[in-house]
Amino acid sequence: MFEYLAGLGWRKVALWTGILTVIVEALTCLLRFGLGLEAQKQTWEASLTFGFRVHHGFVGLALLVVAAVLRGKPGIRNLLVISGGALFLSDLVHHFLVLWPVTGYHDFYLWYDQAPPD
Repeated sequence: MFEYLAGLGWRKVALWTGILTVIVEALTCLLRFGLGLEAQKQTWEASLTFGFRVHHGFVGLALLVVAAVLRGKPGIRNLLVISGGALFLSDLVHHFLVLWPVTGYHDFYLWYDQAPPD
């Protein structure tokens, strides 16, 4: 698998990032609208993060930073770019192109106590 990923050019990396972004966003929408899960209501992790909301886009951004400094391992780098880019883009799409128009709130808050009123 890493040999395939190592041979990818930037266009195929972008294509795979787009495909994975759609998949991650579909799963996120299924959790939000299909199962009714909302971050401001499922706050079990708030005590672990001292109230800071860890969006999946933040995880993606961290993966992109690691990919930027990774040298000599193009397969792993491309995997990090694809997965990190997809997580980051999916979070932006979810909050600003899905939630905001559908619910009226973008729900992109950094702290759990910033959630909009019910």
